[in-house]
Amino acid sequence: MSTTEAQSFISLLKDSEPSVQLLALKNISEVIDHSWSVVALELVTLEMLYEDENFQDQELAAFIAAKVYYYLGNFDQAIKYALASGDYFNIDTEKSDLFVETIITKSLEKYIENRKYKYNREKVFAENEDSYLEQNKQNSFMEVDENVNAQLREIFVKMVNRCLEAKEFRLALGISIDCFETEFVELIFLKAINAGSYQQAHKLLSYALQCVHLSVKILDQKKKLLDLLFKIAINMQTPDVLNAEKIAFSNNSIDQFIQLFVFLSQKSEDDSEFQGFEYQFAFDIVAYGTEEIRTLAYKQIPELYQGERRDNISSILEGTPSVHFQKFALNKNRSIDLSVLKKAKTNLDGKYTVYHNAVALANSFVHCGTGDDRFVRDNLSWLGKAKHWAKFSATASLGLLQPYLPSNKNPSRFIKAGSLYGLAIIFAGNPGRERISDMFLDLIDVHLPNIASDDASQILLHGTCLGLGITAMGTNDSKYTQPLTEVIEADNSICSEPALYALGMSCLGFYEDNHIETVLHTGSNSKHNNVVQAAGLSLAMMFFGQQELADPYIFGDLKTAENSFLRYGAPYAIGMAYVGTGSNKAVEALLEMAVTDSDDNVRRAAATNIGFVFCKDHSQVPKIVNLLAKSHDPHVRCGTALALGISSAGKNYMPAVEMLLALTKDPVDFVKQHAFIGLALILIQQTEKSNPKVKEVNELFDTIISTRRTETLTKFGACLGQGIMNACGRNGTIQLENPEFGTINRLSVVGVMMFTQFWSWFPLAHFLNLAFTPSNIMAVIAPGFEAPEINLQCHTKEGIFDYPEIAKEEATSKPSKAKTAVLSTTSKSGKIKSKLQQMIQKRDELKAEIKEENKLKKDKKEKARAAVELAAEQQELEKNNYNAGKNIFSQQPYKLANFSRVLPNQSKYVSFGKNNDKYVSVKKFKGNPGIIVLKDVKPSSTKLPVLTALKVDIQPPKKPIKFNPELLDADKFEELQERFDQVPDF
Repeated sequence: MSTTEAQSFISLLKDSEPSVQLLALKNISEVIDHSWSVVALELVTLEMLYEDENFQDQELAAFIAAKVYYYLGNFDQAIKYALASGDYFNIDTEKSDLFVETIITKSLEKYIENRKYKYNREKVFAENEDSYLEQNKQNSFMEVDENVNAQLREIFVKMVNRCLEAKEFRLALGISIDCFETEFVELIFLKAINAGSYQQAHKLLSYALQCVHLSVKILDQKKKLLDLLFKIAINMQTPDVLNAEKIAFSNNSIDQFIQLFVFLSQKSEDDSEFQGFEYQFAFDIVAYGTEEIRTLAYKQIPELYQGERRDNISSILEGTPSVHFQKFALNKNRSIDLSVLKKAKTNLDGKYTVYHNAVALANSFVHCGTGDDRFVRDNLSWLGKAKHWAKFSATASLGLLQPYLPSNKNPSRFIKAGSLYGLAIIFAGNPGRERISDMFLDLIDVHLPNIASDDASQILLHGTCLGLGITAMGTNDSKYTQPLTEVIEADNSICSEPALYALGMSCLGFYEDNHIETVLHTGSNSKHNNVVQAAGLSLAMMFFGQQELADPYIFGDLKTAENSFLRYGAPYAIGMAYVGTGSNKAVEALLEMAVTDSDDNVRRAAATNIGFVFCKDHSQVPKIVNLLAKSHDPHVRCGTALALGISSAGKNYMPAVEMLLALTKDPVDFVKQHAFIGLALILIQQTEKSNPKVKEVNELFDTIISTRRTETLTKFGACLGQGIMNACGRNGTIQLENPEFGTINRLSVVGVMMFTQFWSWFPLAHFLNLAFTPSNIMAVIAPGFEAPEINLQCHTKEGIFDYPEIAKEEATSKPSKAKTAVLSTTSKSGKIKSKLQQMIQKRDELKAEIKEENKLKKDKKEKARAAVELAAEQQELEKNNYNAGKNIFSQQPYKLANFSRVLPNQSKYVSFGKNNDKYVSVKKFKGNPGIIVLKDVKPSSTKLPVLTALKVDIQPPKKPIKFNPELLDADKFEELQERFDQVPDF
């Protein structure tokens, strides 16, 4: 039918006879898909016919109006009239057209928005409903019209039923989770279990957990869904304990972990199906759980288990085996290139504090966890050049390598304070930290009365408070928070700043009004800018993971503060509250602050924290910050560089690397500094074979450090970059997200967040040591805590992920002997020397010249051959395309020994293989680094040799140790270690 004919029917719509109008509508409905542009001119007439209660077929008028709005792109109105069109809009037909499918999709999206809107209004924003309604006017239509809401739910129910009939359980589950329909979630699992095996139900449970993480942003909703999924997992006929563990980690629920341990305690140790799971779960809690969960689980285990089984699990939760195996792995595999540090020390003049600090920090990064102090021992005189607070930082870097408490003969208060700071970082998250924390409390009690008058007490309290915050992180124990609050209230510029950091760390993720109000009061009334700024960062740590619950303080107190030092905490509060969520609201607020705020530091912090928000979805960051990287403001470009490095830390992500390489050519020194640090965070552990850009970056660092006229801050960033790329003896990486459970690594996030504060206070750069994680696979047998000599298989071309070669130090050439000068006045024998002797001398000189020329020619040929070989190797790398991660799979794997290093981009190629027929992993091995518990499936066969073993000796806890701060004698440190009952390591 032509447009002209369609217009003739449209003209009949204006006829006064209802039968004529009905005939016109029926004819128009047949041609609407082709003539909708003409019909759109009479939309008002169609709406009037729909609203006319006396009209015979209102639904047909609504259907035509829905199609017109659909073609116009107004989906809200299209949904409204489609739902009012009755049987004309039929979603049950097998052959539905694009119009029906689109309306169904948009209807489900509206229903999801409506559900979230109602939940937010009722649960989160009940006390501020008016302003929330103002911000969400787009949902007002669906909220007011309950009939439309009922129709939308009907579409949802029909779609779920259609999916269940077709056995499309994943699709039905995704829709139900998005709509927060918990009843349908249970129904879908019941149908899936009845229709198939429990293995399919386990896979469906994994998919449901992914959906919850990706689509559910409201904490309360997420918790209820996770509780439901845990209930389903644990109550299956064959309980899915692996997914139940993931849910417990995601939910951060000690009750769910206890339920798992209760279930496993009822199983015999000889039960092959669940053998060893309790040990693996205990190791996982120590590695990835919060301090609160670890402590409560440690207290509950004696009530659930008996005998040796109880002792082994308690020992694991105490942390001793984890530290032992990590220490063994780092010492066994360390590949430290001291030439990197020696070159930096030679080229950077140590008499300048900035350069001295740079080399000391790089040294602490390179040797973190290894216990190797060769560089320090060889350069003690150089280390002693540090003055005042630089001495504090240098001592902390020394204490990070080996526990160091200075002798009472050393009067320097900076050395004493720095040693306490370094000692705390060694014990962070490790056994013995409770006793170290008690020691710090004793020191606070001793020096707090002198805080106003004694400079030495102030400096000692600085190191003590930082140390206490690190060792008591996440405990929220009043015995730690109360003394810190007293130091804060003293409002001392030296002591209150670290006390605020410490209070934030000890209350990490605990949303308690009394502490929040204390910190806010300090930030609003302190006379010291550094204290005000620390108050904002302290609040940021308290808001860790709280998401929308922290919004009233973030957007009400911090973001709108007139004091820019307090407002500086707002971006970090957003970054910590929404860490890893990818929240649109958080990103919008950060982008707004990065562009509109009047303070340089706030804009830089806003750009930086985009990296924290997207640390789980790093691929989005280059797209988001692309324009910020080209900003006219150097502080925004600086924050952009850190955002790229933080979001892609340890992930070898090339789009981020390319953007950072462009920023290394920036004209501003501190932008280049942060670009170097960002590159190092991304390329940590990478080699020239796994990423050819590593060679370019290493050469860039060497050039910057060795070039004499390069800016100071640029050299500082390059030196730190070298240290980060070689961290932990090239066996450490940075993972803000736990790849196995999808949770956030709190210790790493706090370490990186505090590291970024070196802009304001350089000793805080040592916090980056908290973020380093050993990247070794440690397969152990539990019980027994033995590490057998087994081999894993890596299905890649051999050599791609090997350690870089350690540079050989150039041999210093001996100075040539000077020719003896002969004076004419000393002897007359020179004048009467025979011609024969002169000829002999000339002959010897000629031979020496010829020999030197031959040597130069030979060296030139060797250099040319080396250049040809290097070019061929580079061509081979480009041919195999290692940079893109392609064409590296090999059908013929090579062997990896137990405790070997495994890079994040290597893990997917690593497997146990079929040759390990005696020992198998308790849970499915996915190549991720960490401690893996093995079970012996052939106990009668010959036992394999053991790499290392740990004897478990559980003793009742000893009384707290009281320390006299004046008797910290280095000669008695071995005795002190025995009293700790632990060897302080990594």
